[in-house]
Amino acid sequence: MMTRACRKCLAGCTDFKRSQDGYVLLIVALSLAAMIGFLALTFDFGRLATTQSELQSFVDNVALNAATRSPAPPQPQIR
Repeated sequence: MMTRACRKCLAGCTDFKRSQDGYVLLIVALSLAAMIGFLALTFDFGRLATTQSELQSFVDNVALNAATRSPAPPQPQIR
């Protein structure tokens, strides 16, 4: 058998489920979470592009340095 307090609590829960007062807060919270997620992805991809550019520049410098260094002149073979 339900007590008066239980019935009042259940009535309040059903009224809360029917009410739409909290939906704006829910939509704002979910939108904010999605926007922060996209911001983090943008930052990550920007950092990835910067790192790739730095690595490519380093590899190019190493290749140019290796290409411009002249090897030691060949030594004549004495037989």
